[in-house]
Amino acid sequence: TVFWLTPQRNALLRAMGEEGAIPMEEKIWSELKAIVGEGNVIMGTAGTQRFLRPGWETPSLVTVRPKNDEELQRIVDSARNNQTGIMTANDRYLLEEDLDKEGIFLDFERMNEIEVIDGYTLMAHVQRGVTWEQLNEALKTHGMKAAAPVAANSISVAESHAARVVGKAA
Repeated sequence: TVFWLTPQRNALLRAMGEEGAIPMEEKIWSELKAIVGEGNVIMGTAGTQRFLRPGWETPSLVTVRPKNDEELQRIVDSARNNQTGIMTANDRYLLEEDLDKEGIFLDFERMNEIEVIDGYTLMAHVQRGVTWEQLNEALKTHGMKAAAPVAANSISVAESHAARVVGKAA
């Protein structure tokens, strides 16, 4: 699978007679910016910094920050159409073996809406980027609070619960 065409590969394609070959990074970069806005597409370590341990770098990942399900679906469609890999952090930090991968890194920081708080069932429907702090602030107005799992591996409510379910299933 080709993730990105480097300028060297692009020159090789042109030499082989591929008319109009452009680096895939330029094409998908433009598509992603059109989907989520220019400030929410960041190349390299600058975009993944909050998911990295000290001294780690991700030179070939493009961080994309969707705001809602529609943007997320458009990102997935664009990646599929461009044969580009997608990844995200399953934990607070990226895994060391992921540092040299190429492709799109999804950061759900902007998907931070609390969609429903149901005081009767004591349930909240949250987007993946909602933090425990955000949830508890919203719950205050309902006279409720939530406790993060003791072994929470993420500041995200959804990621913490997903990790617990996967852990129990294993």
